[in-house]
Amino acid sequence: MAKQSATNKAADTSETGETANLSEAAQKLAITKDEKMLQAMKAELAGLDPESETFMEEATGKLIDSVIDQEYGESFKKKPGYENLQDKLMSTILSNEASREAVADFFELLLLAEELNEEEDWDDEEQAEEEEEGSLEEYEDQEEPFEEE
Repeated sequence: MAKQSATNKAADTSETGETANLSEAAQKLAITKDEKMLQAMKAELAGLDPESETFMEEATGKLIDSVIDQEYGESFKKKPGYENLQDKLMSTILSNEASREAVADFFELLLLAEELNEEEDWDDEEQAEEEEEGSLEEYEDQEEPFEEE
């Protein structure tokens, strides 16, 4: 039955000829809850100093907040006892060597991904500026269609 439903959906799409083509900007938007959480974490980590002695504690607290937001919503963090829960989770994560290393690797990957993203955005901006300059030069090089006598 599920196969038939999938086949019918595929047939409906092919009959209408409609397909979704997302723009480049739309493709960069978060689509799933997990992707939204990762984007939020990247933004949070960007505001922290990775060389700071308190980086792991601060970043782990932000990770816990992001996961709680994703799973239970912002209002959950306002409930009494949330700070105690966060402290317990943070101490459990940071006191266990394996989980501490896993979280450190996660943060490192997020920071690396953010750096690569920034470089890519910078390259895209430079390319757009070069294209704009080239089109302006072409425009300036064109002769005026109507010359005064």
